[in-house]
Amino acid sequence: METLALERLTHFTGRNDLDRQPDPSVLDQRLDEAESVLRTTVRYTPTDKFTVEGAAEGALNTAETRSVESLNGAPIVLPESNVNLKEDRGDASVTVSWKPNPQFSLDAAVKVEHSTLAGQADAPVARQFDYAKPRVVFVWSPDKDSQLRLHLERETSQIDFSYFVAGSNFASGQISAGNTQYRPPQDWLGEAVIERHFWSTGDLSLTLRRKQLIDQTDIGALNLPTGLISYWANIGDGFENDIVANLQIPLSRIGLDGGTLKGLVTWSQTQVTDPLTGLHRPISGKSPFVGELHFAEDLPSLQLNVGFDAFYNDASVLYQPFGNQGLGAWGRFNLFAEYRPSSEWNVRGEFDALPGARVHLTTDAFTGLRGLSPLLYHDDENLSAGPTFLLRVRRSFF
Repeated sequence: METLALERLTHFTGRNDLDRQPDPSVLDQRLDEAESVLRTTVRYTPTDKFTVEGAAEGALNTAETRSVESLNGAPIVLPESNVNLKEDRGDASVTVSWKPNPQFSLDAAVKVEHSTLAGQADAPVARQFDYAKPRVVFVWSPDKDSQLRLHLERETSQIDFSYFVAGSNFASGQISAGNTQYRPPQDWLGEAVIERHFWSTGDLSLTLRRKQLIDQTDIGALNLPTGLISYWANIGDGFENDIVANLQIPLSRIGLDGGTLKGLVTWSQTQVTDPLTGLHRPISGKSPFVGELHFAEDLPSLQLNVGFDAFYNDASVLYQPFGNQGLGAWGRFNLFAEYRPSSEWNVRGEFDALPGARVHLTTDAFTGLRGLSPLLYHDDENLSAGPTFLLRVRRSFF
């Protein structure tokens, strides 16, 4: 039996002061959230070929937010600007694992989740969500170095309170309303993974993944007496196709006995229906290509571990009702060194975002809905920030 207890408290304040004519705006926000989780897992293994696992989880989540906006100095009433919500969630799951021989294994699970949402926004909130989430994983290992995994699962996101309350985009300055009718997305995931081990600790895997998106979350337009405003909404169904390549190479063959090089690349194709134009487009903010490269060298004689991390994200577009925000391709390079003088002490230093973070940001804003109104302004910004240094000292007492 295993039991996990978790308590998380979050406090956030923000001010978005957009001095852009002809309608300068100010939005002040405050958000307080709390999450309490208790989870217990019981595992029973009658034989070395068969395992049954049961789990139960209870959670209590609360959020209280206050948002105040002014336009040209006059106060504006935002939908769902003052919200007090509480979510009670409980789930139970059963997982059966069967491994008749070293070549085959099968995991089958089902989780049933129930949650209630209650509180006060512009009107009383009382909603209920019930989901069944099945999962099946089949593994075939024809030899000790090769493996094929087939995975089918229904995924359901947890409730995210940020979609229920008013907010703003700090880059474009666009204000968004809250949406207490928001539903968490539910996706069907299917994937096949081929994995091959080599050179004792080397590993190469290729993943083909298909997601059937249901109730996808994106930004829609809400018609108010004071005009149109953006808000987070469920825009319908879509799909996501991913190809993921993961490579780990031990560097002992080139003389680095403690060295390891890891690389991960992901190609993505996504499609949803734009709620304004009715045309197909990619998911907002989704990069079609993401890459990572990690190097680490362990030096036991010096009680030291050194290395670097490199990241690359292809360009992406955030589709909004009153204009699009484009983020150019960007990369980041980090260096680190970790010193372990004893089992109790650990000292780590990192230089992040070398030689500095640079981002190309473009914003097109229209006087009304995108594609139906004239251009109000175009921003073309090259933002930069210097590198940062992090020093962490950890002492273990037990």
